[in-house]
Amino acid sequence: MPKKKRAVEWPKPKGRVKVLEPTDSRFPETLASLVAVDERCYEPKHRNVAALAQSAALRRSTGLVAAWDQEGTCVGFLTYTPGSMAVEVTKVAVDPNVRRGGFGRYMLWTAVNAAKAGGASEVRLRVECTNAGAVKMYEQQGFIVDVGRGVDGVSFDLYGPTRHATNMVLNVEGDNWVLPRVLGP
Repeated sequence: MPKKKRAVEWPKPKGRVKVLEPTDSRFPETLASLVAVDERCYEPKHRNVAALAQSAALRRSTGLVAAWDQEGTCVGFLTYTPGSMAVEVTKVAVDPNVRRGGFGRYMLWTAVNAAKAGGASEVRLRVECTNAGAVKMYEQQGFIVDVGRGVDGVSFDLYGPTRHATNMVLNVEGDNWVLPRVLGP
């Protein structure tokens, strides 16, 4: 039996993170803020959060975690596709001005807990191979390269010519993954 993975403990970010439900009364207002974060983080062909405003079916089939700083400004989001066996993290965006502040990790933990609560046994994601900071953070949280997807865990040209993705997976079945203890208030 493999050894239980315990994610690295980190301080809680200065702000708040929560799962955002489409039925939330502030969803349209928050979605507009998320679109602005999407525009600051991604080039136009990779922006897709605005589509949530247009499609009720897409809102129902997409999990959304949002992050706000201490002043209440939306600074990040994570989208995921829930499934009965696996959850696929489809996008993570953190405003460049607050990166390395813990928001990405905390949004990831929130999504992983939602996956576990929904009965999923694993969480999958893809990250651009050249994004060393993100790859390191995912590895610190217990993700490993998913050699069963792509060629040795790499999806070639996924983000464009010569822009490859590393496929990663985290087993959350049972108590293989333990939510990190969040330090601070």
